[in-house]
Parts: sequence; C-alpha cells; structure tokens
Amino acid sequence: MAQTRIVLFVLGLGLAGTASAQDDADLATGEQVYNTWCVHCHDDNRPWSGGGTQALEVKYQGELPADLRERTDMSADLITAYVRDGLYRMPPFRLTEIGEEDMRALAAYLTRNNPE
Repeated sequence: MAQTRIVLFVLGLGLAGTASAQDDADLATGEQVYNTWCVHCHDDNRPWSGGGTQALEVKYQGELPADLRERTDMSADLITAYVRDGLYRMPPFRLTEIGEEDMRALAAYLTRNNPE
C-alpha cells in the first residue's frame, strides 16, 4: 500500500511538471499572440497605440484596470467572445487570423492573474 502511494505521488509530480511546462508554453504563446494582434490597440507604452486601453480607462473610471494584462476578472469564454465577435471599434478576428490553439493560449495569458 505504501509503495502504491509513493508511485502515485511520483507519477503525480511528473504530471504536475508536465502541466506546468505546458502552462508555461501556453503563456509564452499567448503573450506572443497578444503582441501580434492586440498590443497595437491595448498598449499605452507605445506612442502610436493605446486606443483600446484609453477607451477602457474612460469606461471603467479606475474601477478596473484598463490594461487587459492586469485584469483578474475576465474568463476565457468572455475573451474568446470579444476576440471572435469584436466590440465597439474592436474588430472581430477570424480563425484564419487567430486559430483555436492560439485563442486558448491568448485566453490563458490574459487570465493568468485570475484568482483560482
């Protein structure tokens, strides 16, 4: 019985390590997708961009972070809906632009700070 627990524990550590490595890969891919498709409107650190972030600053009046990378209240489903359908001046992004795997990675990146 003790040997079974040790084996399961060790296997669990291996699986946790694999999940963590996959999570890290998803976050890196998600950040890359963000930097390719989103940063042009959602980054105030660039003088020619930030329109989306500025609009969110006006909308939220400091109640929520305007920078999407700092949010802790968005779900993967909400992010996917906004990306696929667009919102106000934000255009929709087709599957040919942001594929399903990249969409999942982007959602993982933008929800990484959410409380569990």
